[in-house]
Amino acid sequence: LGNRSAVSNRLAVETGLSQPNSGVNGEYADGFGPSSQSVVIPAFVAAYSGQDPGQVNLNIDDYSLLDAVKNPSWSINYDGLSKIPAIKKIFRNITLAHAYRSIFSVNNFTTNFAAGTDINGDPNRDNSEEQNFIANRQINAITISEQLSPLIRVDMTWQNSLITNFEISRNRTLTFSTSNYQLTENNSNEFVIGLGYRFPDVEIKIGGKKRKSDLNVRADLSIRDTEIIARRMVEETNQITSGQNLISIKTAIDYVISDRLNIRAFYDHQINEPKVSISFRTSNINTGISLRVTLTQ
Repeated sequence: LGNRSAVSNRLAVETGLSQPNSGVNGEYADGFGPSSQSVVIPAFVAAYSGQDPGQVNLNIDDYSLLDAVKNPSWSINYDGLSKIPAIKKIFRNITLAHAYRSIFSVNNFTTNFAAGTDINGDPNRDNSEEQNFIANRQINAITISEQLSPLIRVDMTWQNSLITNFEISRNRTLTFSTSNYQLTENNSNEFVIGLGYRFPDVEIKIGGKKRKSDLNVRADLSIRDTEIIARRMVEETNQITSGQNLISIKTAIDYVISDRLNIRAFYDHQINEPKVSISFRTSNINTGISLRVTLTQ
């Protein structure tokens, strides 16, 4: 949020309420100090939207300021590669996928009736050391969320019935609180690779009776890296408050005994390695056999 001084001095010029560089440390305008909500929110928007602080909208009551951060969302799926003759000889189907979602939200806000002017026509100020002008709208927190889920995903079905896929996803959520001027940044990166195979017409003998059905085998490996960072604006410190490296291995075998009965054997293993010393490394294993009975027609 190093854009605050530029935003502060712009506010002084455009509102005419004070002079540039007339306030804190001769760097900020009087009434628009470094912790002023009118300064901090546009500076935050400029920093995380890549805008020039000299061009960002300064009116925090204007919803176009909020819309400036929100990007259009999209989802793309393409399966045309499997129509290429050379690829069609190897793969039955190849699907590429990509998606992006962006959300910008104001958690809540209240109208500040202390805003306005005094009997002399001067703007009312708060009781902070900086004596900032009081904004008309008190916004408690704003959140920016971006999801590249997936950044890229490839699903492939081979001619020999082998199924493979891999996926890369990235997510980021930023929550800025104006009550304590702390930015909480939650970053997540995930890599997934999966294998599957269908064995057709596998014959087994149950209770003296032979049954024939497809046997499905599936294995997935997921590696996820998450990190939560608390960025304190006043103290100018950054600290990792939590985070983990999570490795997940999931395998399963499914066999349809009849149209009403399905048997499944599974093995799930999760290894969690935290990034902070207050937590400890854990490993969880879940394995067993399940029977699913369908009673409806």
